[in-house]
Amino acid sequence: MNSTNLLVLAIGGAHPRCSSFLSWASTPIALSRLGRYPTDMSTVNQIEHAVRGLAPQDLAAFRAWFAEFEAESWDRQMEEDAAAGRLDRLADEALRDLREGRCTDL
Repeated sequence: MNSTNLLVLAIGGAHPRCSSFLSWASTPIALSRLGRYPTDMSTVNQIEHAVRGLAPQDLAAFRAWFAEFEAESWDRQMEEDAAAGRLDRLADEALRDLREGRCTDL
């Protein structure tokens, strides 16, 4: 395995929405993984500052990543809530409304 492959593995691979590895590797997130950027991004202000500094192409890649991240988080929470029975009351209510004709076809 050559050094480029090791580097890609070390940082988790190039983001698929970036046009190239080199483009992605210059982002603050990549630089922090490469050890070339402060890794203390624990406050919202620091994250906002880093996002404001992204080039348009990297900002678009970040937006796409974040939308996917948020969707996955939402899906995971819904699955956990369903498994824990927290949605049972709502499901029962919806099925009752359907049986009683209080639903409209879309």
